[in-house]
Amino acid sequence: WPVVGQQIHSEFPYIDAEVRYAVKEYAATAVDIIARRLRLPFLNAQVAEESLPAIIDIMAEELKWSKAEKKV
Repeated sequence: WPVVGQQIHSEFPYIDAEVRYAVKEYAATAVDIIARRLRLPFLNAQVAEESLPAIIDIMAEELKWSKAEKKV
């Protein structure tokens, strides 16, 4: 299947829209999204770690986080 949207990591088909949807479904932390919604740490821990900055950036955009909130 073609991937529509921005892939979070090249090794997995997860896209930015899935993170945005999870935020709209009240996922409040990056851990909630990466572990509970996408389950990346259970599939590949290195990919999960590499994907974390992109996930945080998407969450910050959706939740209107400041730079200080992104670092926490």
